[in-house]
Amino acid sequence: MLNPSQYKKILSLDNQGNSIRNIARLTGHSRNTIRKVLEIKSPPSFSVPNRPSKLDKFEKEIKSKFDVGIYTAKNIHTDLVENGFNGSYSSVRRYLSKLTKEKEQNDHRSTRTKRKKTAHRTKWLFNLLQKKISVDDLEKMFANSIDPESTRKLYQYVIEGSLRYRNRSLTVFAYLKKIPKRTIAKSLGMHRRTVRVYIEKFESGGIKKLFDFSRKTIKKHEEPRYREKVFQILHSPPSCYGFNRTTWRMEDLYQTMAKEGLFLSKSGIRCIIKKEGYRFIKARKVLTSNDPLYREKLEEITSILSNLQPNEKFFSVDEFGPLAIKIHGGRSWTPPGGPKIVPQWQKSKGSLILTAALELSTHQVTHFYSQKKTL
Repeated sequence: MLNPSQYKKILSLDNQGNSIRNIARLTGHSRNTIRKVLEIKSPPSFSVPNRPSKLDKFEKEIKSKFDVGIYTAKNIHTDLVENGFNGSYSSVRRYLSKLTKEKEQNDHRSTRTKRKKTAHRTKWLFNLLQKKISVDDLEKMFANSIDPESTRKLYQYVIEGSLRYRNRSLTVFAYLKKIPKRTIAKSLGMHRRTVRVYIEKFESGGIKKLFDFSRKTIKKHEEPRYREKVFQILHSPPSCYGFNRTTWRMEDLYQTMAKEGLFLSKSGIRCIIKKEGYRFIKARKVLTSNDPLYREKLEEITSILSNLQPNEKFFSVDEFGPLAIKIHGGRSWTPPGGPKIVPQWQKSKGSLILTAALELSTHQVTHFYSQKKTL
């Protein structure tokens, strides 16, 4: 039996004016076959009649396993064989490939439809923002959802308001337009949770609650439990909480509060400490004495100073030295070329003693240098 391409070749040679003998010689078919083809003038239909497939009885089971998405073609074929299927594995695999292509086509159509809808909704929001939609159009559009006065107020915020007023107003209009929250958040550059909060405020209290920016709840750093915990930690040494140091840092306080289950920011901890009057102040070194009679002697000196006459002076004398005369460290003007170097071992160029007297009533200092402590 000839196939369609052989039929077409014979008819093409006949149209070119070839004889039956030449066509038979060129194609390799008998002259009787050529005559029959030329009598028919068109190739017969080669369509195969629809025959029942072995998979027809198991079609529902295969689709259910395919929709689950966890079964391989081998698993499905094994299950079908156990249920009485006597077809080949390749037939099952071909059928699954067909289902996969159909699913991809449907998903592609669905995705394209969603993109078109999203683009249309986003364009509506931008048209509203660009004044291409009038307030009269909005009043007609949302006549059954919001009163005209509120519509005009929201529209004014969209056109003239600051960012937080504009975003709230656009969110309400988009919600009344039945635009999904996901699309609203993506178009306005906000989080979906923020969009939900705006919509909940509008539904519960209208535009009055929507634009109420006053804080109703107490701040964390004002709650007593946070304050008590901060000072409980602050009054304990850091070693009690696993820190190898003697003083607290803000980072250590923050981590310790978090471990205790009280999550408070560093700025909140700082507010609690400052509110109680605590300040970071540099420590001051003071002179002390191991003399057991220090207090008595101090009171006697204070008494003398308080009863000091104008023609009397009270001096406190001390000496420093002997001090070796050699190069010492410290700050000094240094030319380019490197830092100032002080040798560790130096030959002393002599020594001197500094003796000074402080007049306690006027705080005047008198001093002189000497080479010996005895003059």
